[in-house]
Amino acid sequence: MDGRVKWWWLANSYDENFVEYCDSRGMSITETFTDPITGYEVDATHLMATANGFLENPDPPSKEKAVGGDVAGWGGDIITFWTDWRNSLDKYPAPLAFCQAKLAVPGTVSSFGYTDMIEDVDGYQLAKNVAGGGKIVDWMTSYYTGGGGLKRFRNHFDRRWQTATNARACCWDALAGPAGATVAAARLWFITKRGAVLPADYILAGGEEKLAEFCQGFTDRQLALIGLENSMAAQYKENLAAFHKQAAKRAAAAR
Repeated sequence: MDGRVKWWWLANSYDENFVEYCDSRGMSITETFTDPITGYEVDATHLMATANGFLENPDPPSKEKAVGGDVAGWGGDIITFWTDWRNSLDKYPAPLAFCQAKLAVPGTVSSFGYTDMIEDVDGYQLAKNVAGGGKIVDWMTSYYTGGGGLKRFRNHFDRRWQTATNARACCWDALAGPAGATVAAARLWFITKRGAVLPADYILAGGEEKLAEFCQGFTDRQLALIGLENSMAAQYKENLAAFHKQAAKRAAAAR
């Protein structure tokens, strides 16, 4: 699917005039930046695309339901991850084991890696800030250098799902629920186009228990990420302090 088509599909429009305006003035996109808190490289384009998707597609009234905004973030990633599990059955017949080994695990290469999850949760929180009248630059400064991102996973979980039961149900809904057009189209594109079976068809074939296990793996990882940031709190604060010290040195040298 062409990049511009995907953008329109998730965020309703592609502002070509704005892009031309920026290009004509020599502006460029910083594709990645280092998160001062974790030290991992963050994909800025994924982060901003996720934020825009949530701005155009706000949360549903029910925390258990998945919507188009989710597809721009964790929802699209978990749909892709389902396909990867179905294509890895020889090594990982149990979906829970696959989630434990591959889903958002720091240092592990995966279609839904740790940095993907960071970009998903940060993009979501950026969208909420902008929707509430905040400015992107102010949020970026406060979040990445002011310590706002020290509890990114906890804050995201509390705002998007609140409970593990809701998170598990929402994952199920993204994969096999009676979804809207955007979620349904994402399933067709990311699952059937890559040779895997749709979760709803898998249920009909007797796979309901394994789909439930897969969704449990997703939920367990959300809670594990909260636990990880709790255990790494002291180190993250040290990382942030080191960043501020280095930034001060660069500023002094530039005078």
